Amino acid sequence: MHKLCTHFGEELLVMHVSGLLCLRHCVPLHINVVENEDSTDDTSECVAQQIMAEVKALPKQRNYDLSSFTVSSTVKETSKTLLSLVSNLVSGGKITRVSLSLACAIQYYISKCYNQITLDVGVKFHHCFGSKEAVALQHKYRFSVTYDEVMRFRTSVAKYSANQSVVQGLNPHGLPVSSRFDSYDLNIFTPNGKRESHAMAIEFMQQQQVDLNRAQSDLEPKRVVERLTKAEARSVKLCKLSAIPIHHSQGKEQPTPSNIRIHEGLSLADVQAVNASVQSALEADLTWLTAVIIGSISNEPVEWSGYMAKSAREQSQPKPATNHVFGLLIDSPPAHPDTVLTTLLYVEKVIRQHGGTYTHVVADMQLYKVNLQIKWSDPERWKNLVL
Repeated sequence: MHKLCTHFGEELLVMHVSGLLCLRHCVPLHINVVENEDSTDDTSECVAQQIMAEVKALPKQRNYDLSSFTVSSTVKETSKTLLSLVSNLVSGGKITRVSLSLACAIQYYISKCYNQITLDVGVKFHHCFGSKEAVALQHKYRFSVTYDEVMRFRTSVAKYSANQSVVQGLNPHGLPVSSRFDSYDLNIFTPNGKRESHAMAIEFMQQQQVDLNRAQSDLEPKRVVERLTKAEARSVKLCKLSAIPIHHSQGKEQPTPSNIRIHEGLSLADVQAVNASVQSALEADLTWLTAVIIGSISNEPVEWSGYMAKSAREQSQPKPATNHVFGLLIDSPPAHPDTVLTTLLYVEKVIRQHGGTYTHVVADMQLYKVNLQIKWSDPERWKNLVL
């Protein structure tokens, strides 16, 4: 093309059609020749219209779907043209946190509807600073939702959590659930001074059974929080959303251990699992002793911990990580018998809801003592409590 333009000069007319060349004296008279026309404005207008059409085509989110607050879901619910344009400008075409955040901020300005990023920014700013002005400043530049939307989200989630009878994050049809609880000391420094809070923190553990043939997104539970209206959000009294009542302990202060049997026998499956584990441990010790003897001959020492770790890596199969879920935070002195009894009843209820028979509890010595006092005060009632 450059050689043709150089050879013919002004006599050659280059049409804006791919592969079409024509000499000027051969152009029909009814064709208006317009030279040096700048089409930048038309191109930008077409891109803007494309982005507007894609944003309007996206579904409006009425409720808060907590399972959609992931990177993959956010990318799917963002205009492809807008995200591609921003990514090319700031990150070389790659979708990064910065490019995704900027695209969501622009989309929020267009649609006037919250998305994952703008709602997340508003909630985090309010949680970190507790300031209405901080959220309002972010909303002024459309980086976050309004302060009213943040408070509506927090109220909706609080009401949703208070109405849930099952702990979110645990599989009711999965493996057995165990628990542990400990005292939680919270120190808050405010302009008026220092405030302290002592509460009981509860954690549940459950091993996961993951089907490798299914996608991880299919295994994640769907948690949709109903978005309250403005009138409903104002009528909700957060102080009355008591998730758990405090039970008062009627046991003795110094009970004596009972002589009756307080545990039922293990199931056949548990007995077989214990026997298999013991047999596997004996075989592992035997192979280690053999390696020690061989190592002493070859002057290569073999440590027990290193050998067992190596054997476990070579023989074991990859397993999914254990699922850790926090339960309720009971705002009461942790070592008080009323608090421990309330915690035990709550933990027992959760484990029974997930198919468990025995209540497995792990606690430190301070709380372990109070647990034993409650257990010895009514051994028949707590015969399935394992400390």
